[in-house]
Amino acid sequence: MMRFATYLNLFSENKILYSFFNLIIMSEIQLDEQEQIKQRRSKLNELRENGIAFPTDFRRNVIAGELLAEYGEHSKEQL
Repeated sequence: MMRFATYLNLFSENKILYSFFNLIIMSEIQLDEQEQIKQRRSKLNELRENGIAFPTDFRRNVIAGELLAEYGEHSKEQL
């Protein structure tokens, strides 16, 4: 099977064929991405139904600067 770049090289001299081929390939890539997103959402919904999903309610209570100010002088052993 020829690779995408090989086809583009073959059609590069004919702008109409090149554009048509490029449109077909891009459409297929978008469909593949959409299918992958659907599968991921489906798997996430299954995880949520089983109570295993990643939490989305994480709230930070400090920022990096505060942690550095409080613990920056401590050694690894102290931490």
